Amino acid sequence: QLQCCGIPEQQINLCPLCTVSEPSLFHSWRRDQVRAVQWSGIVGQAADSSA
Repeated sequence: QLQCCGIPEQQINLCPLCTVSEPSLFHSWRRDQVRAVQWSGIVGQAADSSA
C-alpha cells in the first residue's frame, strides 16, 4: 500500500516484533483483552541530509 502511494521500497521498514509474543515490550488487546489500550502506528519522514 505504501508503494502504491509512491514510497520507494528501500524507504519502507518493517518491525519483526509481535505485540502478542512480546508482552514485556508491548500492550496487546488480542493477548490481554484490555479495552483501554488501542493500537497505533508510527509513520515518519526522514530529514533530507543532502541539503
